[in-house]
Amino acid sequence: MRSRLLTGTKEMAQVFRKWCDRAENIRIVTAWATTDCMACECLEKARSKISTMVVGLDFYTTSPAFLESFLSVIRIGKALQGGTFHPKLYLFEIADRFGCVMGSSNFTRGGFGDNAELNICIEGRKSDAFFRHIEVFIEEQEKQSDPITPPEIGCTSTAITSSRPLSCADGLRPRRYRPLERQTALCP
Repeated sequence: MRSRLLTGTKEMAQVFRKWCDRAENIRIVTAWATTDCMACECLEKARSKISTMVVGLDFYTTSPAFLESFLSVIRIGKALQGGTFHPKLYLFEIADRFGCVMGSSNFTRGGFGDNAELNICIEGRKSDAFFRHIEVFIEEQEKQSDPITPPEIGCTSTAITSSRPLSCADGLRPRRYRPLERQTALCP
């Protein structure tokens, strides 16, 4: 196994694109995702390779456009014991090897472009114990996640544009709310 630190978002985006192109299977678990992410186009081209995509809705940072775009593969992550769903993990299967990136980068414009982020890139054989632990984590997140439906995407979009939290009466599971701030550019 080998590892290296990715100290910049451009480097993160380069590694993601390279592995996305080469991968046979892609598994993603991330707190937030948006269509303005620098690597979104690459991921859209690799859609058929995605076997797992678990994304959070906490604070309404994940864009409705991203949810709509990946509706067929996306599941909504949830934290146990009332916390925030906050992992950032990207796993790429390439022949008999895995490539893994984890750290602070969400699948967003900030996480792959504008922010100061720190990630670690790890490559190794599928048989390495480390990767078995990663696979178990992903499987647990997938089991605890829920599918999302078009009406829920509509409710998420409404919450972002109306600057108000949703309630169960809106047809959605309660989620934390973050004020609108820079969200307007993310809405279609």
